[in-house]
Amino acid sequence: MTEPQIIFNQDLEIAVPARIESPYASEPVFDYDNPVWHEVAFMVSVQPETSSEDDLERPVTVSRLVLITPPGTDLPEMTAESKVRVGGVMVCDVVGAPARWPDPWNKGKVHHLEATLEVVDG
Repeated sequence: MTEPQIIFNQDLEIAVPARIESPYASEPVFDYDNPVWHEVAFMVSVQPETSSEDDLERPVTVSRLVLITPPGTDLPEMTAESKVRVGGVMVCDVVGAPARWPDPWNKGKVHHLEATLEVVDG
């Protein structure tokens, strides 16, 4: 019997911007304010990385987290411009391009994905 992988315990959704008509464009444009949320078919690990606070006049807290997918999984639709929702409540921006780690046993395949997430409060 296989041991459960306790670290992969978070549901994840990826925001896909809706396409809407715009009076300023001849073709539909992306609407990032009202995305469609797509559920990821497997659980992921999201762990804290860093946190910082700004001055008292304009309090802002920036938290960075690390998202890791289980071995043998990838999120091909995830890019540096993506937004994700963790556990149905925490909306995060993906910071930079996600790292797709090569599988050492299967040439040309992704072993797992790692991405830096950011949440800004304030």
